[in-house]
Amino acid sequence: MVANSHKGREHAKLGFRLDLPRSGCPRISINRAKANAQELGIAGKQIALTVKGQARTQASLQRSQANHGRICSAITEASDALTLLNVTKTFSAGSHYQFANRLAFVWKLASLGIPTALLYLGFVGDGGLEESLKPFKDDREWQDAFASHSSSILPSKSADIAFAVGKTPSQILVRSRQVLSQSPQVVATPGGNPVRL
Repeated sequence: MVANSHKGREHAKLGFRLDLPRSGCPRISINRAKANAQELGIAGKQIALTVKGQARTQASLQRSQANHGRICSAITEASDALTLLNVTKTFSAGSHYQFANRLAFVWKLASLGIPTALLYLGFVGDGGLEESLKPFKDDREWQDAFASHSSSILPSKSADIAFAVGKTPSQILVRSRQVLSQSPQVVATPGGNPVRL
């Protein structure tokens, strides 16, 4: 999401602002929202061998493999740079792909002179979600879950990390927000199909 943080309209609705400087250049906020522990995946990047249940053509698979290689290289480049800055530990596309990909985007944009913030937002207090999904009850539970999820990548347990790539400021932020309404509960019908109430 592109945001002019000095206006702060989008973030004021959430109760906080991104404090990136007013330099006249674009500022970007990359947002990831999570409502339960199951959404904090650690899977690595994979190449899909089928598309919509059909085996991929050889040409399609070759394009996918080439794209996969470019993505892995870009994430490795970002990891090397952010590790040198002591922002992260080494990371790759082989684990925590979603997080690694977002960190790579933040680094790339900052390396191009665009101040960027990566915001991980945990929605808390949604009693309508199935308990098996492990919904976040409160801010502390969300912060603990994110710290555990990111511990192999981020050297600090601090929720906020501010850093600069060259002279370009960037941030990694972890926030929570109480849900505005509960998710509808899911029940099984006599035919066994789940239905939201």
